[in-house]
Amino acid sequence: MDFNKSDNTIIRIEKREWNGRQFYDLRTYYYSKNVGFKPTPKGFTIPIELFVDFVRELNEFYDKEFPKLKI
Repeated sequence: MDFNKSDNTIIRIEKREWNGRQFYDLRTYYYSKNVGFKPTPKGFTIPIELFVDFVRELNEFYDKEFPKLKI
């Protein structure tokens, strides 16, 4: 899943596997004319078993920070 950050930058969420464990990787990518989108060091990886808790906490944060906005 990609989200546009600017004309040549996206934030990408990908499911990955490493050492037999599954993760979600949320990372910024920039566009290179030669190869397309390339990852940057800006981002983080979270174990898949913690992702639901992460989204729940993110929703609580959103509700507190932006109480009048509805998604």
